[in-house]
Amino acid sequence: MSRVRKIAQDRPAHYKMHLQHSKAIRPMKNSEPCARHVIIGYLREMLSHKTGAMEGTDIEFVHDMRVASRRLRTALDDVAAAFPDVVEKKFKKRYKKIRTITRTMGAVRDLDVLIARFHAEKTALPEKEQPDVQALIAHLNAKRETARQPMLTLFAKLTASDFETKFVTFFDSQAFDVQFRDVHIRNIIRQKCEDIHKWARFIYDAARRDELHEMRIAVRRLRYSMEVFMPTAELLSGIVDLQRRLGGIHDCDVVLDVLTHYHYAQFPGVARLIAQTRETRNADYETFLEKWEEQLRWIVTLSL
Repeated sequence: MSRVRKIAQDRPAHYKMHLQHSKAIRPMKNSEPCARHVIIGYLREMLSHKTGAMEGTDIEFVHDMRVASRRLRTALDDVAAAFPDVVEKKFKKRYKKIRTITRTMGAVRDLDVLIARFHAEKTALPEKEQPDVQALIAHLNAKRETARQPMLTLFAKLTASDFETKFVTFFDSQAFDVQFRDVHIRNIIRQKCEDIHKWARFIYDAARRDELHEMRIAVRRLRYSMEVFMPTAELLSGIVDLQRRLGGIHDCDVVLDVLTHYHYAQFPGVARLIAQTRETRNADYETFLEKWEEQLRWIVTLSL
């Protein structure tokens, strides 16, 4: 375990648990301090992983920081209507910065996932085929080093501009225009459930990978909103399961893109991984459809 990871684990309280069980936004509560607490909490959780991401030896820091940035963006989306029109430009400026962080870290995280996956799969190959995959891993490692440079540059700019202090000061100083009452929360959740159902009509065609990916994004956004608004554990666990299953399908699609476009695609080791990934993708897709029909579609409907 890296020194930075140990420091993160030794913190007195985990931000996500604190957010979900202490000051989440609920109907009939004064939403203003709750919304501030959620937004600033996610910001600080995101930035708490920055040092580890810069160190680069533990890939989970990049993952944790990226996820926290996505949770923060979802929270900002959900409370955007609460801010006065006079600060709209300032709000959008901060929102765009968080989006930039997400996208910049995404390039590194995607490569981290691929490298870790191919390392694990390489060990299961016949020994004579392992060099084929090792060559691919070396190629991806070089791309990862290139992708890390914009991330490190962005981190330096965040520090130099005192981004955290300015972000917190802005949200601490704003008076909200609306209260998050029952109807507002229901509307947020309902719209996100409708977004999922908009893509769900395409899921019976296994080749509609773009639509399956868009559905996965919609599910993720619903999940993060539900975490903020304190749903029942049963509903949330179903949404998490749906996201996980769609994520498995998407991961296979990304891996197949990399493998089939790699210039060693016909080498035995790489060709074997292509065949195995296609089998995994087909099995994951069939299992997802079964679970969708049995349970998951009704969980989304119940959330409406």
